[in-house]
Amino acid sequence: MIGMMKRRGLVFGIVGVFVVIAIFAAANRLNAQNKAAQRIGTAAEGVDLASSAAVLKAARTYVGNQELGKAQAVLRAALKDRPDDAIVRGMLGDVLLQDGDEDEAMAQYAAVADRDDATGEALFRAGSLAAGMDDHARALGYLTRAGEIDPGNAAVPALAAGAQIDLGLIDEAKVNLARAAVLDEGQGVVWGMLAELAVRENKLDMASQHIVKARRFEPDVIAWRVLEARIYKRLGDPEKAIMLLDGIGRADRFEPSVIGEMAACLGMVGRAEDAMLIYQVAVREKPTEPELWYQAALWAERLGMMEEAADYARSASMLGDKRATAVLDRLED
Repeated sequence: MIGMMKRRGLVFGIVGVFVVIAIFAAANRLNAQNKAAQRIGTAAEGVDLASSAAVLKAARTYVGNQELGKAQAVLRAALKDRPDDAIVRGMLGDVLLQDGDEDEAMAQYAAVADRDDATGEALFRAGSLAAGMDDHARALGYLTRAGEIDPGNAAVPALAAGAQIDLGLIDEAKVNLARAAVLDEGQGVVWGMLAELAVRENKLDMASQHIVKARRFEPDVIAWRVLEARIYKRLGDPEKAIMLLDGIGRADRFEPSVIGEMAACLGMVGRAEDAMLIYQVAVREKPTEPELWYQAALWAERLGMMEEAADYARSASMLGDKRATAVLDRLED
C-alpha cells in the first residue's frame, strides 16, 4: 500500500504522510514508454462479453501482458450491455488508475461507490483515491460509509483520520486514529499521524513516544525518520537529528523533506555553509525538484551569495515555484 504519488515527492507533514498510504494501486503504474502501446487495442475476439468471469479473465490477461488499452476495451465493451456490473466497472477503474488516468478511474469508482448496495471495499477504494486527489470531503464521505459496512477494517479509520486532519477536524481525527490503533496497533502511519499532531500541539514527549512506535512498525518509511529528527530539533538536540538524517541512504537523501530538516539543524549549530553545500549537491542530484532550488536560493541569500541566490531562484521559478518570484523581486531591488 505504500507508494509515492506522481504529483508529490517526499514532502512531509500530515498531507504528505496521508498521501503516501492513500492510493494503494498507484504504485503499480507502468512507465511512460509502454503507454502508447498499451492504449492501442480492441476487445478480445472470442471473449464471451455476456460472462463477467470471461471478461475479467481476459482483462487480467491483458494487464499481465501490459496491454492496458486492450484490457480497457474489453471491460468497456462488457459494460455497454451491463452498465450495472459493479465488479467489471471496478476493475475498469483499477486499469485506468494503473494507466495513470486518475480522473477517469475516480469516475468509475464513484459509479460503484455511489450505489446504495456499494460494498465496503468499493467505498474504501473510492475514498482512498479521492483522498489522493485532495478531495478530502468526498473521501471522508466514502470512508465513513465504508467504516459502517466494514467496521473491522483498520485502514478505514486511519485513512478517514487523514481526511479529517486536512479538513481541520482534529478532534474527530484523533478518535479515528485511536480506533485504528485498537483494530491494528501495527499501522505505523497511525502513530506517525499522532506524532505529527502532538508536534503541532507542542506535546513533544508524547510525539517522541508515538514516533518510536511508527518507526518500529514501519522502519523503512523515511517520513518517520524525518519526523523524529524534527522532534529532536524541537527538543533542542539538533546534533542528534543530524546523526539520524545522515543515516538515510542515497535513494532518499536528497528528498526535499530530508534536506530541509538537515539544513535547519545545521543552521542551528552554526553550520550554515554546510547547509548551503548540501543544497548545492541536492540540486545537481535532483535538478527537476523546484523546492530544492527555492530553498537553495533562500540559503544563498542568507549567506550573502546574492548572484547565486538569484540563479537558484530563477531555476525554481522556471520549474513552477511561484514563491521564487518574490525572492527575485527582492534580490533585484
